Order: sequence, then C-alpha cells, then structure tokens
Amino acid sequence: MLSVGLAAGGSLPSKLPGTYPGSIGFNSNGSVYLDGMKLVFGSEKEERGKTENVIGCGFDSWRKEVFFTLDSNLVHVINCKSEEFGTPLYPTLAANDDVLVLVNFG
Repeated sequence: MLSVGLAAGGSLPSKLPGTYPGSIGFNSNGSVYLDGMKLVFGSEKEERGKTENVIGCGFDSWRKEVFFTLDSNLVHVINCKSEEFGTPLYPTLAANDDVLVLVNFG
C-alpha cells in the first residue's frame, strides 16, 4: 500500500498519513483517512495502485479543504476543520513495501 497526504509539522510516526492526528492520507486502495479516522472506504479497483498512476494532493487554506486527484481526475475533496490544519502542512508519503515514486512539487 502507498499513501500520499499532508501532515502538520513535527516528528512523524511510522504510520500511513491520515492514521494519526494532524494528518490526512489517500491510499492506493482508494481509502482516505483523516486524523486517525477512515472517511472513505477503499475498493479493489484495478486502476488504483497500478504503475504509472499520477496522484495529486492539494490544500485550499481558505476553505480548509484537501483534494486528491488520480490521473488528473478529482476523486476526493475533504473538509479539514481541526486546528492542526490551520498550521503549515507538509507533503507526506509512506508505503508498507518497496515502491518507486517520482515526485513533482511544482
């Protein structure tokens, strides 16, 4: 499983983004976690998690919304109203196996 997300500053636990407070994560099975709670249950769709997928993650600080895209298609918009999402957020990646990831912060 690969997880892409955002987290508030500080030292990060050895967990997938979203499974701990102050973080949100979109997993390769389609599930979404926010502050340790599962918001969206995953699916075993074949197109998720295959090689050469492009996953996007963005944050609208005015609305406190995090959005995720998959191959340029909007798949989730999550309202993040907790206090941690008022502070600077940092991109976070985690995987529970060996993966090759190409990252573009531009």
